[in-house]
Amino acid sequence: MEEALKQVIDKLNSMDNKINSMDNKISSMDNKINSMNDKVNSMNNKVNSMDDKISSMDDKISSMDDKINSMDKKINSRLESIEAKLDFVHDQTADFTEFRTETKENIEDVSKDVKFIKHKLHKTEEDVFDIKDYLKIVK
Repeated sequence: MEEALKQVIDKLNSMDNKINSMDNKISSMDNKINSMNDKVNSMNNKVNSMDDKISSMDDKISSMDDKINSMDKKINSRLESIEAKLDFVHDQTADFTEFRTETKENIEDVSKDVKFIKHKLHKTEEDVFDIKDYLKIVK
């Protein structure tokens, strides 16, 4: 019986060693799982930090987009104003060109008229001279 008891104790010791070995392995696995949990938590923190940064960047981009839209409206307004002024200048230039052409034509007409009047005046003076000369003879 002692032999059987010794075998049972040996078996119990062997089982105890195996259980201790399994305990060590489970403990090692727990440590590894805890380490992995720490790493996952660290990664979650980094992802959250990145989300915050992306959100901040998104807000900044939205603000920049609003500023660009505002500037675009101002530029379009100024452009419309410049185009209106340019149209006005174009119309005025056309009016001045037409006025210049008409004035040139009128000056040419006046010049012709003056030339004709000078001619008539000269002719009239000749006639007056001839009449005076004739009157001297008749006297």
